Amino acid sequence: MNKNSEKPPVFAFWRRFHAVAGVIVTPFLLVAALTGFFYALAPTLEQAVYHDEMTAASHAPARPLAEQVRAAQEVHPDLELSEVEVSDDPAATTRVLFADATLPNSSYSRAVFIDPGDASVRGDLVQYGSARALPLRTWLSEGHRSLWLGSAGRWYSELAASWMGALAIVGTYLWCARKKCGTSRRQKVLTWHSRVGIVLLPGLLFLTVTGLTWSGVAGGNIGTLREHLDWMPPQPTTQVDTISADPARQVDTVARVAREQGLTGLINLTPPTADNGAWIAAEARESYKPHMNAVTIDAASGTVIDRVDFADWPLPAKLSEWLVNAHMGFLFGIWNQLALAAVAAGLGGITVAGVWMWFQRKGKQTRRPLPADWRLWAPLAAYSVIAPLFGASLLLFLGVEALI
Repeated sequence: MNKNSEKPPVFAFWRRFHAVAGVIVTPFLLVAALTGFFYALAPTLEQAVYHDEMTAASHAPARPLAEQVRAAQEVHPDLELSEVEVSDDPAATTRVLFADATLPNSSYSRAVFIDPGDASVRGDLVQYGSARALPLRTWLSEGHRSLWLGSAGRWYSELAASWMGALAIVGTYLWCARKKCGTSRRQKVLTWHSRVGIVLLPGLLFLTVTGLTWSGVAGGNIGTLREHLDWMPPQPTTQVDTISADPARQVDTVARVAREQGLTGLINLTPPTADNGAWIAAEARESYKPHMNAVTIDAASGTVIDRVDFADWPLPAKLSEWLVNAHMGFLFGIWNQLALAAVAAGLGGITVAGVWMWFQRKGKQTRRPLPADWRLWAPLAAYSVIAPLFGASLLLFLGVEALI
């Protein structure tokens, strides 16, 4: 007796679920695959497009950071200094960031690129987020996340992410439980569709988990859960007695102390604010860099106030950081980006193949009423709690089934 005849109602239910729901969410999956392909390669594209801004041309020994910050302040004398990004790579420019109320929100900054050798201005661009995205990568990111439609557009990516993992798991079950494929053209496409889907399964599940973490509805629920369970990265103490009115004068002291404390690679130096009296020096996200240590410094005395090492983070916070870096194509550099691009291309391929097979069906198949077995509906209901948009769109699946 074959596996399909052992539990025909269960197999038939999941086959209909995979086919009908897959066709319904096809537009969302295809858009996510297309935009995700280019987003995956965005870090490398960014380096090519903004090579002049990101690369020092003088090849001279670095001048004091205070001088570099002064040069940037001459470009935007009316804006407040918000951060200095300095690398230990002599070929990299220093980024001096300014808060600008005319930009969409506080995640955006004006970034002035300074050649550390002669303090000349190499560029002036808008930068977004902690991943230091420049205009091209920001544009590609917005397209992948919201189709350039703002907050309302984020529903598309959340819907695609929530269904992608579910369809991948169900498809894997169908492949393991089905009869051996025949030799017809449709059966050959089915074999290709199934095998590629199984190969992509780890990547699709990874993108589902990380995508939902960033989403609007499910991401908010996950963020609240992390806060309740104390899974957030610890923050160093920033309180000091005095605050300097001129942060540029202190930036060299802060950078020196940060390096002495063992911070390596690219570090972000954040000056004091009304709420945070100390400088914050933190290692930034970089490829092949699994840790992000941070210290707070009293620049007036050059002493370290507090230190938080990545080793002290809760394990869930570490995993979240690594997964986010991998989703953005940072964790393993170009290889990370190529793997993500391959998953995106594969997702587009199996989605198109699935739709083609749907329209190639011959004759009418015997359709039974949807089974009332709670063991089938319980996992869908539980997943709907985590991903509410999945649950809402599941009603559409039931509506289409009723019409059919």
